[in-house]
Amino acid sequence: MKYRGGLFICTTVLTILLGMSAVADNAKADTVATTDSTVQTEQTTTVKPDKDDTNVDTLDPQQVNTNEDSAKGIDDSLTITTPEVEQKPGGDWKVHPSEATPKNNFYYYANKDWLAEHKDDDDGTSDASLLQLQIAKDFENDLSNISAGKETADSATKSAADYYTKYLDTVNSSDVKIDSFKDDMNKIYNMKDFSDFNSQLGELIDGKYNLPFDLVIGVNYANNSKNRLNFGMKVPKQMIPMLDLDSDSIAYRSKYYEDLPKLFKLLGYDEVTSKHILDNALTFDDLLYNNSDIESIDDQMANPIVMDINDFENHFKNVDLADYIKKSYPTATDAQITDKLFFDNFNQMMSQSYFEKMKDWMLVTNVFDNYYVFGKQGRDAVKDLLFDDPSNASTPKDDAYNSTSTLFQTVMSIYYGKKNISEKTISRVDNVIKNIVSAYKERIQNNSWMSAEGKTNVLRKLSKIQINVGYPKTITAIDDYKSLGLSKMDNIYDMTKAINMYRSKVAKTDFDTSNEKGIWLMPTYTFNAFYNRSSNSINVLAGILKEPNYSENYSDSQLYGSLGVIIGHEISHAFDNSGSHYDENGNYRDTWTDEDRANFTTLVQKMINEYDGIPFNSIIVNGMQTVGENMADNGGMNVSLQVAKSLPDFDAKEFFTAWAKDWPMVDGPMIELRYSFDPHTISPIRTNVALQNIDDFYTTYNIKQGDPMWLDPSQRVNIW
Repeated sequence: MKYRGGLFICTTVLTILLGMSAVADNAKADTVATTDSTVQTEQTTTVKPDKDDTNVDTLDPQQVNTNEDSAKGIDDSLTITTPEVEQKPGGDWKVHPSEATPKNNFYYYANKDWLAEHKDDDDGTSDASLLQLQIAKDFENDLSNISAGKETADSATKSAADYYTKYLDTVNSSDVKIDSFKDDMNKIYNMKDFSDFNSQLGELIDGKYNLPFDLVIGVNYANNSKNRLNFGMKVPKQMIPMLDLDSDSIAYRSKYYEDLPKLFKLLGYDEVTSKHILDNALTFDDLLYNNSDIESIDDQMANPIVMDINDFENHFKNVDLADYIKKSYPTATDAQITDKLFFDNFNQMMSQSYFEKMKDWMLVTNVFDNYYVFGKQGRDAVKDLLFDDPSNASTPKDDAYNSTSTLFQTVMSIYYGKKNISEKTISRVDNVIKNIVSAYKERIQNNSWMSAEGKTNVLRKLSKIQINVGYPKTITAIDDYKSLGLSKMDNIYDMTKAINMYRSKVAKTDFDTSNEKGIWLMPTYTFNAFYNRSSNSINVLAGILKEPNYSENYSDSQLYGSLGVIIGHEISHAFDNSGSHYDENGNYRDTWTDEDRANFTTLVQKMINEYDGIPFNSIIVNGMQTVGENMADNGGMNVSLQVAKSLPDFDAKEFFTAWAKDWPMVDGPMIELRYSFDPHTISPIRTNVALQNIDDFYTTYNIKQGDPMWLDPSQRVNIW
């Protein structure tokens, strides 16, 4: 389907930006946010990605056939044709992986076996995505076994397993109870005016229903020990069609009018009424997006608009948010606006003249997002709306797993960590982190472009970085559902609603407490690591502590070349072009001198220039878009190599090979969409260019001027 500009991306961004507190979105969300204004991640994955997920490292295949290569028996599907442009860093992409050497293409050289094994993956894949899929598959089996009593688990994990089973049974069933859901949808349908709307407002917000707006707890970036209300536009999980006249929009609208009436029929609505509701929903949806600036949310978050709570409450005319806030968050002192255009035009849109259309938009988006409560009939009814290509459709198991993960993230993280990560592993990783922090301290002290005052501020921030390895050890109140008696509830809709209401209740109670900086924002059964600016923390998740990033059998050189570089990468984000604007406590406060900032900006521009325009297949690297991640790659490489070289039995070849083996991938059809917004440089290029900036790489492999992997010393860029 065709999306509204960057809205698919912004939905992901909003998940973290507006959900930094313990308030979770409802069970309909299935994507883990991987990067935003406070979180920098290393891998880019989902909880369990669909086959066509845009968060998976993929490239489009471009095959080149020559008689000479055919005679050699070379598989040309692995050969990339480089456009005819001026020489750029990155190596030779015309060479076939089977003939690659460290001198012409190190990425191909290190990964030739993996690439040969996956040469037939025409849809595109990456080692990281395959490992994440395996984690999810194993977890699904665990949940099924726990629910069936075939495997023992604590009561909290048992509740998660029962939820998973209930969801899966529901979506596969031809006979489900929808009375509760039908009653709630009829409450929306029967609303006549804003008096009716306001009488239900508390339940609608706390139950995580789709409203035109979001009011959630977020971080106060000026003082992140406290929470703050955030206000912006709501983006439903399932997007309804645009009113554009292009062929994609017209085709999607045709499916919309053909499929959604099937769900409304199950609710008891006749064809004429359903058509009227669907028309109104499209009209109001168009009104919302024409009066919002959601695509610029990152820029708005960098320069947040904060209003006194009284001014904020008084802004609203027909929607009684003031009453809700006074009852729910009586001590709130301000609110942050995440979409100024939407806020400014809110009263015009939420007027009585648009009330019926607004109400019908709520009805359609809530019915569409909850298609699974109708069981097999619901999924079959909207499958053409959900999946452009049925062969890439998620399975019912995928849906059940992702929904369970959304609401039971902490519980599942603890279970996974205890089962898969030993204390020995955590201890070894902790030691790696301590060594890298120590080396970073030394590198900062010896820095040639930063002032003494600047070094002091940076070192203070480095000393206060919080380190989270593995998984959380305790279940906080907001994740403790034992009082809900979930297993006794009749259907998945009631279970989900009860959890959402409970989480909202606890969040209100905890609003005045210090923001939990130690909270794990991402499921720790994710193959990932990330830096969180608002808490000044690095988080090495249990899911990434497996090959190729970690093994108990790795030598120190292998360990520092793989996981060590990733850890150094995450620490580097504390001092990149975005993280450097946050202080040691994670508050948005620039502590750098003007001179240091100017010197840093010059170096950043050099790195932008180094990567900008490097071609790989149909992708041309955007140096500005990827500069933060490129800085982190190079900083991580430098600092981890420094540690590794100081250890006994250092082997440079093991170190560099371990780095390259972290990033194998083959191309696929989602490449252009993925890398139109991904802050990471595409894996093969990020692998080679980071190496080309390291002097030791040249001496290790005797790389000389004229070799494709050679980069003139004047072009090599290092910042940290």
